[in-house]
Amino acid sequence: MQSKKYTFERKGKNLAQDVAIITGVARSGTTILGKIIGSFERVEYEYQPWLLAQLPVLERDRLITFEAACELLKGYANDLLTNHILGRNVNMRPTDDSAVWNSLERKELERRWREVQTRKDVQETVLRQKNILAMKMVNLLPYYEFLLRAFPQGKIVHIVRDGLHVALSIKKKGWVSDAALQNVESMSIGKEIHDGAKKYYVPFWVNDEDAQWFLESSEMTRALYYWRNLMEQGMNNSEGLNLNASKNYLEIRYEQLLQDPSGTTTHLADFLQTSYSALTQGFVDSIRREKLHTRPDWDAREADPREWNRFKRVMQKFGYGIPEGVTA
Repeated sequence: MQSKKYTFERKGKNLAQDVAIITGVARSGTTILGKIIGSFERVEYEYQPWLLAQLPVLERDRLITFEAACELLKGYANDLLTNHILGRNVNMRPTDDSAVWNSLERKELERRWREVQTRKDVQETVLRQKNILAMKMVNLLPYYEFLLRAFPQGKIVHIVRDGLHVALSIKKKGWVSDAALQNVESMSIGKEIHDGAKKYYVPFWVNDEDAQWFLESSEMTRALYYWRNLMEQGMNNSEGLNLNASKNYLEIRYEQLLQDPSGTTTHLADFLQTSYSALTQGFVDSIRREKLHTRPDWDAREADPREWNRFKRVMQKFGYGIPEGVTA
């Protein structure tokens, strides 16, 4: 008697071939970038799909095989696209970033409810329209190789922002405070560490050898480490894969998006081989053109000197200077 072999076989073609993954460090502009891309013609947009954040981490740490993780992700993407075309599981709450109205007009959603009834209808629609599934999720910088192996025709759009702005925003949000590390709001992968009677959940992006030091560090040091460590991993990842010379990868600067929303958006549409919809211009017009040369004042003595120096080196590699008056 042969042992059972489990597969992820499905009837019909896997429709999620053209996949766009939007990522970056949190507070870098991924949400507005996702809204813009989600509004393009032929794009079906999924805001922060939970499984996309977990599978690459599990695969890297050998908690699941590449083959299983890859098949799960492809099957998940196929079902996401199918449900989008069918008009299922839509969020109609207008104040949410994931609201369907950010990417579809009501008449188009109602048309789908009326005319697209079966998976066969979905397959015919996607084959005719060449729909793109765009998924936005932060912190995927270390996992480009896995993502592009899972989606060989996929594209990655990485938005980069001045790391000091990011770190100050992360600290202000309290996302790396002791309270946040002890009381995690969402179910995401982390390292459970006990420090006496207290239990902390250290984020997955903290290296194992740095975990204890991370807990003993100031909030500002933690925020600087967050940006620096993920950006370093992303930089090494893209260089190792030669992504800067690839048609699968595009780096967008947050500052560039604020200074030239129209030109940047047109560049994005060209990269994804699509075009503006009736909704796109509204998002472009809503972007505030900010003065980019100023940063909030802060005292670098809040940060660990070693981390501050490592942070500055990565900032310089991305062309960001350290403002006058900020000294370690």
